[in-house]
Amino acid sequence: MQPSAKIYIHRVGEGFDVVCRIPHEMTPGNYLTQVTFRRNGELYAEALLGRYVATDPVVGTHFDDLDPDDEISIGWQDLSGVADDVTRIFSGDTD
Repeated sequence: MQPSAKIYIHRVGEGFDVVCRIPHEMTPGNYLTQVTFRRNGELYAEALLGRYVATDPVVGTHFDDLDPDDEISIGWQDLSGVADDVTRIFSGDTD
């Protein structure tokens, strides 16, 4: 069974690093091509990936600030068009 994706939030200085381990077995013919980060539904960052990404990659970005009750969503798509996402409501606590 493939593990579930989970969002981790770490305080770094005055901001927050948001990272996600994305369960995906990479093959030469099917690999992640795009990862998006959204805050409250608005696009915050996008990573475009290629064939040399590791299996189950950890992808992240930095937010200068987060407010309690902000909704952080991370979505991804692979070369075959399969997409998935995970969402976390920021409680104010970090991991």
